[in-house]
Amino acid sequence: MNWYLEAWKKYAIFEGRATRKEYWIFYLGNSIISFMLGLFAISLLVASKATLDVTRIQFVFQLIIILPSIAVGVRRMHDGGHSGWWLLAPIANIVFLISGSQPLENRYGPNPKSDAIATSEKTSTTDRIGELAKLKEEGGLSDEAFETTAAKIRELTKLRAAGALSLEEFESQKADLLRELST
Repeated sequence: MNWYLEAWKKYAIFEGRATRKEYWIFYLGNSIISFMLGLFAISLLVASKATLDVTRIQFVFQLIIILPSIAVGVRRMHDGGHSGWWLLAPIANIVFLISGSQPLENRYGPNPKSDAIATSEKTSTTDRIGELAKLKEEGGLSDEAFETTAAKIRELTKLRAAGALSLEEFESQKADLLRELST
């Protein structure tokens, strides 16, 4: 639900980047709402046996979602490093919509996923360095060993946030550093 609402918060923002998840959750949410409105319209038609135009509800919804749909589509194109105009190209636009993000910052802005990764890994890194500080306070770690290891963990975090290390490589190298301390 948060991803669906995120696209609505950026109702008419054509700058920046949108992840695949943001785009496809927005698409799925609109499809479900449109389907539900269709069922509602059919039930009204059957219940009232009237000939009034019940498709107006769906029409109004489609009008409301035009602008945010285009905006999230353009931001999705930007995430892959493509111009938003590619949204108008049949088949190519589908390929670009399902393709992955550019891992680093591109001309349209920083990778939105790297911000989330960096935030969670900074927390993990802060926790790890906090554990090292406790070990140092208890006398189990020298000041020099603490500073060296903390600096290496911070460097690994920067490399991971820049996309130079996969999550597996990051966790493996961090575990190696901590293993070295215990020996």
